[in-house]
Amino acid sequence: MRLPEIAERSVKVLEQLETMTREGIRLSPESIAAMGRSEGRKNRWRTVALWIIAATFIGILIAVRNL
Repeated sequence: MRLPEIAERSVKVLEQLETMTREGIRLSPESIAAMGRSEGRKNRWRTVALWIIAATFIGILIAVRNL
């Protein structure tokens, strides 16, 4: 790359950064959908973990009651 090309590219990148700081970052619909799927997977595992904890707690309560 030549120096004028590097300078031109640097100016474009700086302008894009300034636009992002003023207007925020725009996400494509595909990015938003991927983020939703990722969060859904996280929530699914949290839900499973909570049900396991609840079932264990109920089992402990039943065991203590039978003592």
